[in-house]
Amino acid sequence: MRNGRRSKARLAMVAVATSALSMVALSGVAPAAESAGGKINKYRVMTWNSHGQDWSNPEMIAGVIKELKPQVIALQETCLNDVAEAQKILKSQKLAYYISYGPNVPNYACGHGPLNHGMAILSAAEVTEERNVEYPYDEGPTEKRGYQMLTTTIADKKVRVFNTHLTASEKGGTDDWLRNDQAKRLAREAGRHDRALVLGDFNAEPWSAYGKNRPMRHMFNAGFKDADRDCRPAKRKAEEAPSNHHTSAEPDGACLATLVNNEANPPAIRKFDYILLRGLTNKNIQLHTSHPTDHRIFVTDVK
Repeated sequence: MRNGRRSKARLAMVAVATSALSMVALSGVAPAAESAGGKINKYRVMTWNSHGQDWSNPEMIAGVIKELKPQVIALQETCLNDVAEAQKILKSQKLAYYISYGPNVPNYACGHGPLNHGMAILSAAEVTEERNVEYPYDEGPTEKRGYQMLTTTIADKKVRVFNTHLTASEKGGTDDWLRNDQAKRLAREAGRHDRALVLGDFNAEPWSAYGKNRPMRHMFNAGFKDADRDCRPAKRKAEEAPSNHHTSAEPDGACLATLVNNEANPPAIRKFDYILLRGLTNKNIQLHTSHPTDHRIFVTDVK
């Protein structure tokens, strides 16, 4: 069984307790080795749907970043005032980051200051050519669906970086066409760049490369590869794809689930969060869980 072999041979999961995170190290390379001594790891990138950080918790953002020390962090469903406060906390700890804010909407649950909720990118290197794009179709006013893009330096290379959050998945699949349209627009823009990185919450599993509405296929066809190298659309005909992607326990066999297994989200069998690479490769992946958010933090080191 493909998934069983991977569980024994590839994962070798090691649980590590920290003040901010529980961590699973995956795929061969000792985690955080290049972050020793408190320096930012210039190869490391991270995506995290932080689900409001329990609504106003900049210390959580700062704690996660301090622990992992990525070069680039893409956040979705984040309180932007908390991101700004986390930047100040990190600066006081001699970890300096630039912030670029993506599409966002007002949300009073964020607690204080500019009460906007949406996407943000933090980068240890200077950012240029920043731009935000809103998708023309989404599910309503509670989320501002779109993507942000900028150019920065990762692994001593100039990289075009994208951060996105596609329309949420609802039972019955009536919103599939929205994600399909959004992903098509994103792939068209991101695929123009020889060296690009797309991070974010696609609200779509890898097998959704099949069928009439197939958001992930657009990214794969644009030349992007998943940082989780064993996670790719299963080799089967479209009509053989699972009929109910909300309950399929093994949608793509070897894919690592990024949703947290808790009472609100049982069980954690779905992969919605991606690091997609074009013109780049990566050498390891990590998954981290930071409560009370409902998505795991997805991390990789880029070559």
